[in-house]
Amino acid sequence: MTSDFSFSPVILVHVVAAVIALGLGALVFLRRKGTATHGWMGRTWAVLMLVVAISSFWITGRDGLYSWIHGLSVFVTIAIPLAVYWAMRGNITRHRRLMTGLYVGALIVAGGFSFTPDRLLGQRLWSNAVAQSALTPESAFIEAAQLAQRASAGDAKSIDGAVAAFESLSRSDPSQPLYAAYLGMATGLKAREAWMPWSKIKYAEQGLDQVDRALQALKPEHDRQLLRGAPVGIETRIVAARMFLKVPDEFFHRRAAGKKLIAEVLAHPQFAAAPAPLRAVGHLGAAEAARNERPDEELAQLKQVVALAPGSSAAEQARARLKELGQ
Repeated sequence: MTSDFSFSPVILVHVVAAVIALGLGALVFLRRKGTATHGWMGRTWAVLMLVVAISSFWITGRDGLYSWIHGLSVFVTIAIPLAVYWAMRGNITRHRRLMTGLYVGALIVAGGFSFTPDRLLGQRLWSNAVAQSALTPESAFIEAAQLAQRASAGDAKSIDGAVAAFESLSRSDPSQPLYAAYLGMATGLKAREAWMPWSKIKYAEQGLDQVDRALQALKPEHDRQLLRGAPVGIETRIVAARMFLKVPDEFFHRRAAGKKLIAEVLAHPQFAAAPAPLRAVGHLGAAEAARNERPDEELAQLKQVVALAPGSSAAEQARARLKELGQ
């Protein structure tokens, strides 16, 4: 079962079978009924519909749960054999009504819902279209980073869009460690929204693996390379450190690495010259590193975040934490 909306073999089988069933079903309805050709085309369509329905049970949402469409898949797996049975018994009226209902309701209507922006397939396609239509890689990155920031601040609806956007950017430039770091962060955020423990662990592990690869890909030249005015090396380390600090340390044992990494960032010569919004995120990471251990340090870092970029998402998170602390 997967709710990681990459094009896994199950998703490819599901989509390809649905597209073929859509075209073949139209031919079945247009051609003369009762012929041998109608018979084999109808049986092929029935098999395709069963493939579409059954494969959907391995495709879930970010929380690892099923949606109302899976209820329709249950209906299809029952209705297809029943429609074939009625045709074999000569009850053509019932056979025709059920097959027509399956084609219109289960394939066209449900398939149409799958391509709306709020559904996983729709989000993937729309996000890819946005990224591909961007004028430059930097503008695509800016939009993707904004999605990731909203997701990190608690907007669950932005998570899948951020994952899709950074998957597209990573495909366009596999050597860019910052894309991989953000992809890992966004994937890890899916653990926050997942309900099932095994889904939480799966997404966290996937995210950490991607962040580890990003850190391994860092080279000295990345400290000189800029994206939207920020050093790629500095931002990659900040994203990685915050990911390490957020995952449960009792399971993944990354907090020490996160604290070390954020300390290195704050001490880096280029950090002081980085744009204020990025420095604010770095200080937010330092506050997270001090949390529950050094209260005075946490307060100082949170106040630094607000002072550096008062209108930023990082400042909103810092204010929320300051409020929790009674400040």
